[in-house]
This record gives sequence, structure tokens and C-alpha cells, in this order.
Amino acid sequence: MNSFIRGIPQVCVMSADIEATARAFNQLGIGPFKCWHYRPPMIFNTRVRGKDQPYTMKLGFAWVGDMEVEIIQPVEGDSIYREFLTKAGNSLHHMLFDADYGGALERMAQQNLPILQSGSVNAPLLVGGMTLPPLPDFIAQRWGPRFSFIDSEKTLGTVIEFSAMPPGLSSRMAVNLGKADFWVPASASDMNAPLPNRFISDIYKIGIVTRDVEALQRNYAQALGFDQWQTYTLEAPRLSDTKLRGQVVTYRARVAVTTVGSTRLELVQPLEGASLYQEWLDANGEGMHYLGVGTEGLAFEGAIARFAEAGCPVIMDGSIAEAYRFAYVESKPLVGATMELVSVPVRDARSMQIPAQ
Repeated sequence: MNSFIRGIPQVCVMSADIEATARAFNQLGIGPFKCWHYRPPMIFNTRVRGKDQPYTMKLGFAWVGDMEVEIIQPVEGDSIYREFLTKAGNSLHHMLFDADYGGALERMAQQNLPILQSGSVNAPLLVGGMTLPPLPDFIAQRWGPRFSFIDSEKTLGTVIEFSAMPPGLSSRMAVNLGKADFWVPASASDMNAPLPNRFISDIYKIGIVTRDVEALQRNYAQALGFDQWQTYTLEAPRLSDTKLRGQVVTYRARVAVTTVGSTRLELVQPLEGASLYQEWLDANGEGMHYLGVGTEGLAFEGAIARFAEAGCPVIMDGSIAEAYRFAYVESKPLVGATMELVSVPVRDARSMQIPAQ
């Protein structure tokens, strides 16, 4: 793939209550969440649609394998976070792409995809039990962490983000070293210590529902260089045993899949029949809909049972011949994101090739 994007290291859920959403993720064994309340001077140079705009937020991070799960709660000021929350409620908001920051923003400008919101961060670090103060202002202005959200929802089906860290510091390292304002659960102190009820080992796939899968493919190819897609139609007899909330259904969908780093990006266009994809499109329009998760060491049926115990029953399931069984669980009311399970190990699911039909 001829792209300047190295991977998708983060997905974000927008929430009206970060602590409640983090506790809900904890019920699924995801966490602990390391959290901050970003307000001046910790967050500065904040702009929305090209104009200076102060805003504050609470945010938290947790690891699921190689993927970082972020939760953002808008607190004060006008921001794209508040706009999205008002429109969509607790839901998936954006993907973070790993790329050269300056080069990525230049590429986006060339594609007529402007910066929607941006800012810089200057937070204290905790190193060896010692608190290091924020950087001096002149250093923070030039080398401190920065972020920019791109106005890409109409073009790419979702908002995307690029970020820059200080020289020699990866995003994961920066989060690990940052001094938290609070933790969820409150007893936690180490992001890398899994919760005792952990059973989700990976987030390996991000699913976007669209009205026109071929057009969205072309947009991703032009804007980001994602030019290698596997495209196929899901329909009988390849697609079988399909149920929606326990009722037998028949549907058709057009699907396109590409791999970005170690993450699968899946685009789905419902064609006909009742499906979870069509419900999402009717209720929410195009956008990020689901996360494909792996449960290493726990079989398919066992994983379904664990989700059910957490209040997330299966809402759509079925089988794809020559591939796997799949099940979507009703986790969105709990954590803001629907999750998908498949009956093969993550290592196989990441590289699955389904023949065109």
C-alpha cells in the first residue's frame, strides 16, 4: 500500500461522563484508565475551525493489545467534542493515524481537508516516583505534544486525528510517563497491569458503515494512499445462519477491507434486507460503527458468554463460508461502541482473505 500512514494506534469514544464510561469498560476487563482534566495552562493554543477557542476536557487512556482506547468528555467551551456528543451521544468519534505530523497536515491541506480543531499539551511527568514540572513555555510551544483533528467526516466517514510528540518520545511512552489526575478504577496506578477480569486481548479491526463503499474506497485512496482493498459481496449462500436479535434474517452487503499497520479497516455498505448495518445507517448516517475484538485464550462461545454476563448479548450473528462465524454484541449502550467477535484467532482474522464474489 502506497501510504504515508504507518498505523492506527488509537480509537476514541466520546462520553458525557468519562468515569462512568471507564467503569463500563472495566466491566469488560478493559483498563485501567489513566485520566487527566485538561485545562489551561495544561492545554493551550486551542483552535476550532481556524479561530482561537478555549475549551477544556477530561480524557483517559487504556491499552488493549497494541490499540489505545481513549475516552473524551467535553467540559467547558465550544469544541467538536461537544458538537459530536450533542448529535450522537456516547459513541465512537475518531481514529488517530500514525504519520509524520507536519507532512500529514500538509497532505490533508492539499486534499482540501482542513484542520477542524487543534491544540497543544504541557503536562507534568512522573519519572521514578518524582514529579517533573511542565516544560518551560518556549520549549512547550516548539516541541510539546500537539494534536490536530481533520474535517474528514464527509470524505472518510469519520473524523481523523494526527498528533506529534516531543523528540524521542512515542505516544505510548508519553502517556505512560504522564502524571495522572485520576484513575479508573481509583485503586490503579499502572496502565500496563491488566485488570483481573481481562478477557479482550486485542482490538484489531475498525468498521465503518457507508452508503457507497466504492466511493469511500476512492476517497481513502486519494486522501491517505489506501489503495489496496479486498472487496466482496456478502450474500447467500456464502453468508448463512444470519440472525438479528434472535430472528432469522436475509441481507446483502458490500464489504471492502484493507490493512493499516496491524489494524484492519473495514467498510460496509448494506444493500438489502434487515441488518445491524442498515439500522446504524438509518439512525446515525455514515460513520464508525464497530470494533473487531480478539479474546486470546477464550473460545468463541466462551467470549460470547462473557459479554452476556456483562450485559452485552448478541444482536447479530451468522457465518461466512470459508472464513468464520461472527457475532456482534450489544456493547454500545455500555461503552459507546458495538463490538464484533469471530470464531478464528486474531492472527488469522488480521490476514483473512475472502474471495471476491
